[in-house]
Amino acid sequence: MNGGLLWVFIAAPAAVLAAWLYLTTFDIQHDDYKVQQTQVQADKAQFDAEFAEALGKPDPALEKQAQDSSRELAQTKDEVKAKEEKRRKEMEKMKQDMDKLLTQTQGDQK
Repeated sequence: MNGGLLWVFIAAPAAVLAAWLYLTTFDIQHDDYKVQQTQVQADKAQFDAEFAEALGKPDPALEKQAQDSSRELAQTKDEVKAKEEKRRKEMEKMKQDMDKLLTQTQGDQK
């Protein structure tokens, strides 16, 4: 196997891996932002409901909004956890594929 062809077998998967890692990192950051944003909304809704109750004017709409926000936060966290598990499995598969490719490349050189 000549050097140019070997370079293609190593560089092409490495480039694909680099692009995949970049996009995965962007997706992880977006998920973290989404969870934080939902957490802030839930905290704000909870504060508004507690503040209205402390003033002696409990508002059922604010309490419902706080419950809905808490439910949405739990749902968002579950979605992010499922995505993280899927990413972990994809990373393991990609690592196995890269190891297999490296083993094949080393076997061809011998």
